[in-house]
Amino acid sequence: MKRQTIRKLDFCAPIKTVSEANTREHWAIKYGRKKIQQQEMDAVLHNNLLGRQVEMPCVVKLTRIGSKALDQDNLASSFKACQDSIARKLGIDDGDTARVSWVYDQMPVGFREYGVKVSIVSV
Repeated sequence: MKRQTIRKLDFCAPIKTVSEANTREHWAIKYGRKKIQQQEMDAVLHNNLLGRQVEMPCVVKLTRIGSKALDQDNLASSFKACQDSIARKLGIDDGDTARVSWVYDQMPVGFREYGVKVSIVSV
C-alpha cells in the first residue's frame, strides 16, 4: 500500500540549538546534546507526518529561534543534528542536492526562548 504524500509541512520543535563551530566542550557533552536534539526532532517530525511521506524534491527551511543572532557559518553548524534527523526521517541523505535543498534563517527574540521552526515545501 502506497503511503499518502504531502506537499507542505510546517511545525516548531522546542530545541535549543547552539553553534557547534566555536564550542570548546568535551566530546561527550557535544554528543549528548546532538542525541537530545535528534530525539526531539524525530518525535516532533513523526507526530507531524502522521504516517505520510513528503513529496520530493523539496526545500527544507530551518529557522532558529533564540536570544541572539548567529553569523551564517555558526547558524548552519547549529542545525547539523536537526538536519541529519530530518533527512533520515525523509529517507534521504542530507547531501542529496537533487532531492532536497536546505535553507537557514533565524529569528532573534532578545530573551531566553529557544526553538526550531521547520517548513518543508515540495517543489
